[in-house]
Amino acid sequence: RNLEHADCEVSKQMNCLRNTRTVRSNAILRQLLWNTNYHAEHHCYPMVPFFNLPKLSELMDDHIIHNECRHFTTQNWEAVKPGGWIDQQAAAGLKKED
Repeated sequence: RNLEHADCEVSKQMNCLRNTRTVRSNAILRQLLWNTNYHAEHHCYPMVPFFNLPKLSELMDDHIIHNECRHFTTQNWEAVKPGGWIDQQAAAGLKKED
């Protein structure tokens, strides 16, 4: 799973507000990523053009469940820090194999 889905709910039901997060970033990174840092918005409304995702984000912000990592840098740190999302997912994978 990529970072926009890491540590989010995993279920058979497709709920983009629960299994995806949105993060804020600087203008350069947003341009390079075509605003896909607005990931929950992108999954909920995939036909919205990338340049309208920031506007959609303003409308959806109160409805997105995983807002705890509000910035791109914070999200990446939560993944790579010792005991972070990558370590947690690796540990969960080992438990499944047992």
